Amino acid sequence: MKSRGAALLVFSIAVTACLLCAQIIEGADSASPASAQATVSSTPAPSTAGQPDADLGAQVQNQWSDEQKNKEEEKKKEEEEKQRVPKGKEKEAAPSEEEKKSDEGGGFFSDCLGTIFSDCFSNALETIVCNPFSGGKEEEAGPEYVSEEMHRVELPPEAIGPVSYQGSVDPLTRDAKFLVVWSVAGAVESGGHPVGELQRGAEVEAVERSLCDGIPWVKVRDVLGTCPTGWVLEEDISATETLYVRKTLSTPRHAITWQLFSNHSWELFGGKEIAEEYRSGGYRIGGEAKLFLTDVVAIGLGVGYCQANGEPKYDYVTSAQIDYPLDSDLSILDMGIQLGFSLPFGGGDGYFCGGIGPSAYRVRERARIRFVQLEGDTVVNAGSRADELERWRPGVDVNFGAGWTLGGHVPVGFYTRFFWIPWKSQKNESLTLDWLDQSSIVGFNVGISIGYAAR
Repeated sequence: MKSRGAALLVFSIAVTACLLCAQIIEGADSASPASAQATVSSTPAPSTAGQPDADLGAQVQNQWSDEQKNKEEEKKKEEEEKQRVPKGKEKEAAPSEEEKKSDEGGGFFSDCLGTIFSDCFSNALETIVCNPFSGGKEEEAGPEYVSEEMHRVELPPEAIGPVSYQGSVDPLTRDAKFLVVWSVAGAVESGGHPVGELQRGAEVEAVERSLCDGIPWVKVRDVLGTCPTGWVLEEDISATETLYVRKTLSTPRHAITWQLFSNHSWELFGGKEIAEEYRSGGYRIGGEAKLFLTDVVAIGLGVGYCQANGEPKYDYVTSAQIDYPLDSDLSILDMGIQLGFSLPFGGGDGYFCGGIGPSAYRVRERARIRFVQLEGDTVVNAGSRADELERWRPGVDVNFGAGWTLGGHVPVGFYTRFFWIPWKSQKNESLTLDWLDQSSIVGFNVGISIGYAAR
């Protein structure tokens, strides 16, 4: 019995060794000889107290089944970890048999380093391709969006004209990905229409600055040429530090509130009789005050005085007396109100103005006369006297002017005026105005004006 038991023991050990060798060969990719030896050494020794062969075989079979299950679970776990790698990541190359047999610690560190470099490369590639201006992160709304290298444009609020600075599109509306480019400053309010769109972060060059209702606009040119040149709000552009002005920017004038003018002109008259006697005309000085209702329309109050000296061309004869005018003078005082306009040009320094309105005229003519009284053909008396004619008449006054405003407050320019006075002669006095053939007195002035404009 002892020899049979020893034979069975030897047989069972041999069977177990064969099974373990086959298992080691089949699972060489996940087990090492040392683990196999450990398995052999850890196998409990079969009972030498006459345990049946069936119990020993079942014990060996259960141990082999447990180890097989452990190998399958490890293999599934390894495959599951590989499936969790995101798409687009670089996959690790399959290790060779020699690498599998190498130190497990070295493999772990290699896997860690490979994963780190793979993640870094993937994030960098995603940053460059997907969002080159946000650093790979979605920017939060707030002032932090403007980087340190950029700053908002801060030109004088009223500066307009050609400018030149580099900048990038940075709409104040944080959710806006594009910025609309308009044909004129002021967009729809100024009759403009969209000409294109600029993407947030696009590089542009500002070439001109304008104001619309006090809000600054800039004309920008897309550096890449993908969008037509047009106008955008200046607040939507971030400029680099290299800001310079092509030339001195002009400052638009504020709207004029009121004006004072002093007019100096030479007055000439129309009509045959007056033109012959007062052919040299006369000097006129006038003043005018204007109050502007809008930037263009104004109402005004004017006053003027003209003095002209004449050379009488006619004598006045009756059956009993002959009047010989020696000299004469004519004076006209005018006062009136006007509705006028003033149109600026030349950046606001030049102006073209005009006005029309009713006026009241005091017309007075005086003449020094030598007279002779007759009785038949005999002179009974002779002497001299002064005749005078004075009337207040309504009329119409029209004037135009153009010039330049010095220093923004002193307008200097040319002055032209026309007037019309209805008139009816009585033929009582030995004066030209009392013997006119026409039914009106007309004239015009040419001169200069100087004044003060309050803004």
